[in-house]
Amino acid sequence: MLIAANQDGELIHSTRAANRLGEEFRCPVCRKRVLYKAGSKRIPHFAHQREANCPGTDEPESIIHLEGKNLLYKWTAQWAEESALEKYYEPISQRTDIEVYAEGKHYAIEFQCSPISAQRLIERTLGYQKIEMEPVWIFHTGFLKKQGNCLWSLTSSLQTAIRHSPNGSSYLLFFDCKTPKIIIQLNNLIPITKTLFFAQMERVPLTVNSVEQILHPKARPIVFIREWMRKRESLIRNEWRYQGITNPLFRSLYSIGIQGMLPMVIGIPLKSSIFFATAPHHWQGLIVIDLLDCQEKLGEITRHGIQKRFMDRLRKREILVRSLPCVPGSFFAPVEEFLRFLEKAEYLIKIGENSYIIEEGFPVKMMQQEEIIHSLADFLKRENEDS
Repeated sequence: MLIAANQDGELIHSTRAANRLGEEFRCPVCRKRVLYKAGSKRIPHFAHQREANCPGTDEPESIIHLEGKNLLYKWTAQWAEESALEKYYEPISQRTDIEVYAEGKHYAIEFQCSPISAQRLIERTLGYQKIEMEPVWIFHTGFLKKQGNCLWSLTSSLQTAIRHSPNGSSYLLFFDCKTPKIIIQLNNLIPITKTLFFAQMERVPLTVNSVEQILHPKARPIVFIREWMRKRESLIRNEWRYQGITNPLFRSLYSIGIQGMLPMVIGIPLKSSIFFATAPHHWQGLIVIDLLDCQEKLGEITRHGIQKRFMDRLRKREILVRSLPCVPGSFFAPVEEFLRFLEKAEYLIKIGENSYIIEEGFPVKMMQQEEIIHSLADFLKRENEDS
């Protein structure tokens, strides 16, 4: 820890303790005595004795964690109205790395360097939200695992910490003590499988003087549509090769006339698909089946009819949702976005405020790759503008 209390109860930063070596320091949370430690390779800090059991301590602190949160604290102190290190919140039995008050909001900034379970991250996130603080998880860059051009592998914990910008894009934050003047944003996060996400990396200089510039990144054009379509084709081809008609989705689509490779409108990148842990070509394929079933039985496609079928699939766990405590919104949002795209691509014709009919030739109507890429780019641009 970087903060301890002296005999008078005054909170002292570890960098100010070197000339107070004759004093006794105690943990501000458990009040037990702590040891002052300093060396040539490690930032000065305080540490509990081994037998101590402090409710404000989740895990041992590494050199990287100590240095990182100190650097982030110095940065927040430049622009925040109030900024404090290692504040403990008794109602939730949690201590944050940095508390920030800025622009009328309280933030709990957590610099995460060691592995943490998704469940523990959710618990801490909900704890801060319970006392009306906005949790901000910043991960060490060691968690970044690149798998290809704009393609990243995200652990369940990283997924749980995903944030949402007002423009509708999803992002994560990363920091490294070796490059202390920048924050890395992984923007436009869109999952293509349960663990693989397409996203664009952006380096934001820590010269910004507003929390909004970090937590509300501006809308950026999605640049990975071609890479997405290539990866989508590879995933579908492998599934067809190894599972074929035994795959429940392929079997259902086969029964309505879709054989082999899926139409390119099934499995497209949509910003709101962040809500689903099911691969886009699977959940979108299921929605296409429901569209056809809805029109066949009702004579038209209604929002209520699609929503009812969607909820049935959620209950049966045919579509899995992702735990996103920092992202507001509805699980039905990806379905609505998919319907908007199908309408733009002229697969659906809107005949009322909440009703459609299927364009003749659907679902066997095909779009060429360049046509779908152009249509997607235009659609996603309009979605950004409307957010």
